[in-house]
Amino acid sequence: MTGRIHVILLAAGNSARFGENKLLYRIHGKPLFEHLPETLARVSGCNGVRCIVSQYEEILQAMRKSGYQCVKNDRPEEGISYSIRLGIECLEKMGELSKEDAVLFGVCDQPYITARTLEQFLAEYKKSKKGIGCLCKNGELGNPAVFSAAYLEELKELKKDNGGKKVLRRHMTDVCAWEAGSEKELKDIDEKDDIAAEEKTRQTGGGELIFHVPFMSGEKEGKKEVRWLERKGLLSVTGLAEQKRAVVSIVGAGGKTTFVYALAEELKAKGRSVLVSSTTHMRKPSENFFLWDLEKGREEQMKELLRLADMPGIWTVGIAAAEGKIKGLPEEVLQKLSNLAQFLILEADGSKGYPVKTPAYHEPVILPQTDFVIGVTGFAAALKTIREAAHRPELTADLLGKRCEDIMTIEDLFCIMTSEKGLRKAVRRAFLPVLNCCPRGWKPVQEEFCAEHGIILCEKME
Repeated sequence: MTGRIHVILLAAGNSARFGENKLLYRIHGKPLFEHLPETLARVSGCNGVRCIVSQYEEILQAMRKSGYQCVKNDRPEEGISYSIRLGIECLEKMGELSKEDAVLFGVCDQPYITARTLEQFLAEYKKSKKGIGCLCKNGELGNPAVFSAAYLEELKELKKDNGGKKVLRRHMTDVCAWEAGSEKELKDIDEKDDIAAEEKTRQTGGGELIFHVPFMSGEKEGKKEVRWLERKGLLSVTGLAEQKRAVVSIVGAGGKTTFVYALAEELKAKGRSVLVSSTTHMRKPSENFFLWDLEKGREEQMKELLRLADMPGIWTVGIAAAEGKIKGLPEEVLQKLSNLAQFLILEADGSKGYPVKTPAYHEPVILPQTDFVIGVTGFAAALKTIREAAHRPELTADLLGKRCEDIMTIEDLFCIMTSEKGLRKAVRRAFLPVLNCCPRGWKPVQEEFCAEHGIILCEKME
């Protein structure tokens, strides 16, 4: 898909379960319908026409001011299929659709989805060369979804409350599914209780990464006993909360970028300033990004970076690269920043989206000034073949003494996480191996091994 991605937002529902028009209900200081359009405004992947379909004149008037093509749905009783058809016909009448284009369909009762998730989703969709893209969580399909122009006629034939998922399920082999960072991002608001539950979670500190840390608690009947302690947030398991400054490198696969920004957000909440960069490549963020220009003078750019590093908050810095990515700064610049920034967090490994990785001879690229290394492996690699699950599968097979067609086990993941040919390669400082996205409540049989090697489990990423 090399064309543009247009946007059609659906905002014509009757809010039957909410008790009033939920789209006009204020959440965090603004009407519910404004959240998704404001998020999409920060997503560079949506580069086509933007359209909204609604039965409510208040919404249409507001969105006209934001540059949206506004379509009145005067037959909302016809269901979501009618809104989908009206949106597609609007784009067709404008003559904006080409066969290379695609359309992102979103619903305006999803206030929690993030620009970062949408950026990553659209980048993966384009790379996949598939006709349909869909956000999901734990395999459950959600919104938004993207359909190439080839599917628009089929979407126009939908009836009543049949939405795009009906078309999507007919063509699952042509679907690029992207896992959202949390279930909350895909949550739509149907009742006021949904908002109350989210507010309670927010006020009580919910939504952090949850870790389970093993430790030896003695012996029972001649066998060593292991207990698991629950901890919230990366600061609680790294000890970095007490540090005034540090350089952290994150390696491995299956969640590095999420861990980079989760740690950055926790430090920001403590009033710290954080610079984020990479020693390889990482996805360019949609906001708070400092572009390092190799054509400009280094001294002037360093002064600006140091100014940002003195202020509480998060700034990502890097050199522009292809496909919406950035590459790291020159090593001498990173070395200077490591001495001057309060916290410098580096994504120091690449994995092409796979959940497990064995590094090549030139990997990972860990800055010598690094104080702490976090090694990430995705639980999703278990029970898949090495070829399906691993970046650089031949190296992984060689490390494990297996073939690329063999199934990976939990023991294999632990081997990679603790091997000096695996995630411990080139690590000279404190090291924290994390098995990421473990099923809720799951504990491995190899509890003693986890305790001995300091392996912790990350239960969810919300």
